[in-house]
Amino acid sequence: MAGKDLADQAEFQDGHLLAVLENLPDAVTVSQALREGSGQAVDMRLLFMNAAARQAQANPEKAIGRLCSELWPGMLTNGTFAACMEVLSTGKPASGAF
Repeated sequence: MAGKDLADQAEFQDGHLLAVLENLPDAVTVSQALREGSGQAVDMRLLFMNAAARQAQANPEKAIGRLCSELWPGMLTNGTFAACMEVLSTGKPASGAF
């Protein structure tokens, strides 16, 4: 699935969900967890960005399919990336701004 636009996937082909996400005023992204052999999440791959999220990217056309750790390196330094990986790896919910 890496490198595919979310719109190309069968479960989103009807376009209804993408249309809703696209028009939300807040930035919305959809990413796929990348896991090591043991199931531990190690990164995420960006599959979709809505209009608000694309405005924050210098090269939005080159962002789809890239690793989230590359797109948002600030998340590595401020600890939010580790918090996301923890949620993905354990399934334990967390709250706050990511």
